[in-house]
Amino acid sequence: MDKVTGRGDRLGLDLGTTNSACCFFNRERNAFDFLKFDSQSMDFFPTMIAYRKDNDHIRYIGKAAERYRFSSKYDFYERFKLSMGQGAEKKNGREKSPMETARDFISEVIKKYEQKSGEQVTGIVMTVPDIWKNEEENKIAVDHLTEIYDQLGYEADENVAFESEPVSAAVYYCREVCRGKYRGHMVVVDYGGGTLDLTLCETGDGTNITVLRRCGDGGRDTGCAGAAFDDALTKRMIENNGLDSKEYEEGTSRFIALRSALETAKIASSETTTEALKGYYELYDKISGESYNDMPAFDLIDDRFGEFEIMASDVAETFARVNEKPLKEALDNIARYCHELDIDTKSQDHFRVLMVGGFSSLYCVESTVREVFESMDGVKDRRFDHGLRMDARSTAIAHGAAIIASGMAEVSYQCQSDIGFYYYDVFDEEEKTAALIRRDHPVKDYREPVYFGGVLKVSSLGRSSVIRLFFDDGSGKIPVKMDESLVQLCPNTDDPDNDYRIGLSMGKHQIPMIHIKDKYGNVRSESLNRIVEKISLRLAKKGGEQL
Repeated sequence: MDKVTGRGDRLGLDLGTTNSACCFFNRERNAFDFLKFDSQSMDFFPTMIAYRKDNDHIRYIGKAAERYRFSSKYDFYERFKLSMGQGAEKKNGREKSPMETARDFISEVIKKYEQKSGEQVTGIVMTVPDIWKNEEENKIAVDHLTEIYDQLGYEADENVAFESEPVSAAVYYCREVCRGKYRGHMVVVDYGGGTLDLTLCETGDGTNITVLRRCGDGGRDTGCAGAAFDDALTKRMIENNGLDSKEYEEGTSRFIALRSALETAKIASSETTTEALKGYYELYDKISGESYNDMPAFDLIDDRFGEFEIMASDVAETFARVNEKPLKEALDNIARYCHELDIDTKSQDHFRVLMVGGFSSLYCVESTVREVFESMDGVKDRRFDHGLRMDARSTAIAHGAAIIASGMAEVSYQCQSDIGFYYYDVFDEEEKTAALIRRDHPVKDYREPVYFGGVLKVSSLGRSSVIRLFFDDGSGKIPVKMDESLVQLCPNTDDPDNDYRIGLSMGKHQIPMIHIKDKYGNVRSESLNRIVEKISLRLAKKGGEQL
């Protein structure tokens, strides 16, 4: 994409599970502007959309959509980002699929920007969870987003870039907070409403970022992040206050309304909640599992429900039950990666820990992260003294996306897995193993296909030579059968003398691609994610073991 000239017509878009933000760099003012909806003063807006049932072209997003959450005349949708992987096309009895609602939500955001700015959007940098690029359940999500932008007429391969959410935050930190002066490694803990994403990256020049390793949880079961915490805290409040469990059953309008009110009160009281939690953890006894300093965290006062007091113990114990284990597991993994790469995580000058994403504002997250990196709250520690204000944790990702969109920073990635093939002879004995894409090698090295040395033959029965794909993220090879899918890709299979070579590449959006080339030079290509998704679905339907 060309660099921006004049006003910002290349957007940075952070599509969040709970809230989204749209940011652009205004070159005339040399400043960043956030797209504001209606009379909202916040730099972000709820990821919600409502359609009028008798005319779905009438639709509202953000706070405007929330008004119609329980209206009989509207279909209301939220948290659809959680299903952008294999569930993107499922409707589950709803009028719209998650993919359709995401498409319409994105379309309305772009439309609103063009109305307010008077300029046409010509390019977009959209952030996605880094774990989506490495986690099998969610790899297909980026393919689905590519489809969405193609449907909206943006020619995704040319005008849209998908960048990592945590890495976008690192770009913002390096350029805006450190003014290009920081050199070293960073662990970005991106904890949002639906995903937990930890990314290890480095910068050598204070501007450009290289992604080294990533881990976390992409929200397969929606059970580890902010949305799950809010559900669990709502249930606890219902139980603590003796509310009718049937009237407030999860999924009912009463439960959802109470959860929404609770979340609003929690965000509005973040400072008092933080102080209450600091006191709670300061006098926490690990042996008894209790604290000797349990103070009120925040109050919920609502005419619809009454007045409720939420204690620090309610917040801390809910976090411990729902969120603490997956966060600690991910932190242990990222600490292991740092050790493997011989990174000094105690360096005050060349190591930083950044916490971004709305849920990271909950002090429980910071307390857990500090514990793993042996940092005492209240003791000066430049690794955590990163200049990101609490409110900036929710908007740093969109800020970084706008910086990348404007051409003021670049991001490069290392491959996270070996990807290659097992090849078997006619006696089903392993003949060759080839990793065509290598872990820790730059993604840019695989823009062009790398071909496997073996030759593939297709029989008159429509079967190929025995071959298996494998992935290896360092934990061992995971094989995937794909013989039928290979045959469907082979060009000119009606030619009995034809033979084929198989290759892999990394596409523009870091989507691994498979290429089948026949002896005449004809090539067919397909997203490897889509093939693996089809294989997985077929095996699941047959009830067989998923390899």
